[in-house]
Amino acid sequence: GERVKVQKIIVHEAYSQTSQDNDIALLKLERPLVRGQTIGLLSASQSLDAGIGLRVTGWGAIAEGDDGSEILLGAMMPVVTNQTCNEPQSYAGSITNNMFCAGFRDGGLDSCQGDSGGPATVKSGQIRVLAGVVSWGEGCARSLKYGVYTRVSNYGTWVTQKRQQNP
Repeated sequence: GERVKVQKIIVHEAYSQTSQDNDIALLKLERPLVRGQTIGLLSASQSLDAGIGLRVTGWGAIAEGDDGSEILLGAMMPVVTNQTCNEPQSYAGSITNNMFCAGFRDGGLDSCQGDSGGPATVKSGQIRVLAGVVSWGEGCARSLKYGVYTRVSNYGTWVTQKRQQNP
């Protein structure tokens, strides 16, 4: 891997700690990365249909209440409709259009504490693109409590604007 210091953190000005809406930030690094590859963003015109496989990676806990992992972990889960995620037994209307959910109705697999801000990718043709970032959820891998992700395709204009303001 490669370690580079963060020079500036740009938090979305409409972020709400109460609702977790607009849970997105940009990190301006002290220098460009030289290793790795750039990952594209899911475009606003591409849909996240229910059942699409979402790959989440992170160093978070493997079980609710555990410490984070020392190795990078990953999980594949299906995307769930916002309608399903907003059902009374799930998040009862808390999921906005700036969010999407993924996981299994019976739980068992999820992102967890320590994964927040990590990538959530889907396949677009033969490549993986960033669809979201880990945002929040009630516990980890609980039945009917899906993982909630920030829908990055809603923030393309904001990202472009902030990059222009912070060259």
